[in-house]
Amino acid sequence: MQNWWWNQMPDKVVITPGDGKISFKNAAGTEIGSIDTSDDGGGGNNDEITINKAKLTNGEIDGGSYATS
Repeated sequence: MQNWWWNQMPDKVVITPGDGKISFKNAAGTEIGSIDTSDDGGGGNNDEITINKAKLTNGEIDGGSYATS
């Protein structure tokens, strides 16, 4: 009999507060997308949130610009 708790799957969402990053991983543990922050250190005028490899369905984006290529 195999103990299922010994062969745990990797975390699919990893939050790293110190880096300001949320990583999404597949079952193999490979990062397949992320949400990252960048801080310019100048009081927040150029700070950004970058979403890598996202698919938006039936949604709206407000408060910025959005373009498709």
